[in-house]
Amino acid sequence: MQRITGFGTILILCLMASLGLLSRAAIRDQANPQASPSAPAASSGTDQDVQGLNALRQGMVEAFNKGDIDSLIGYLSPSAVVIWQSGEVNQGPEAVRQYYKRMIQGPDSVVKSVSFSPVVEGRHFYGNTAVSYGSLNDHLILRDGSDLPFNSRWSATLEKDSSGRWVLTCFHVSANIFENPVTNMVARRVGLWSGIGGFVGGFIIGGLILRRRRT
Repeated sequence: MQRITGFGTILILCLMASLGLLSRAAIRDQANPQASPSAPAASSGTDQDVQGLNALRQGMVEAFNKGDIDSLIGYLSPSAVVIWQSGEVNQGPEAVRQYYKRMIQGPDSVVKSVSFSPVVEGRHFYGNTAVSYGSLNDHLILRDGSDLPFNSRWSATLEKDSSGRWVLTCFHVSANIFENPVTNMVARRVGLWSGIGGFVGGFIIGGLILRRRRT
């Protein structure tokens, strides 16, 4: 009975493929499930891998805090993707370099200085791939003198290349959109200008009412 059922399944799959509803690869995987590759199980990694990632993280932190962008992008994969708090997406090391120059070093830059001290809260290895996440402890000082201590969240994907060297392939950093120094600063400024506007508006209206009574 199992043979008939198995044969019937393969026959249906072949019919679907002939109609363009299924690929040959899908038929092969369904006919022989054991041939389908399975994702490696998560692990805590070997001591060598852990030391390699720690060295990469330390090197990136030192390069970033020193403003050494050339050393920083040396830790990135050629196809690396970085997503910043602003939502801007950089693809490749050169895009990261241009973003850094525009935001910090350019004549119209918004940020005067920035530093961070990332903390790893979790890390998992999947063969030659690793996924880490944690808090960034980033600190920004803007050109207008605003001091913005953030605590952004980050996640990173890293891969070990053919030489055994770990490189960053994806980095995503984000902040709490409801509670962060920027939103608090905007709220304070809005409240200040609202108060000034209310005072001026009340003064003008009061003057108009007084003038009307006199006339």
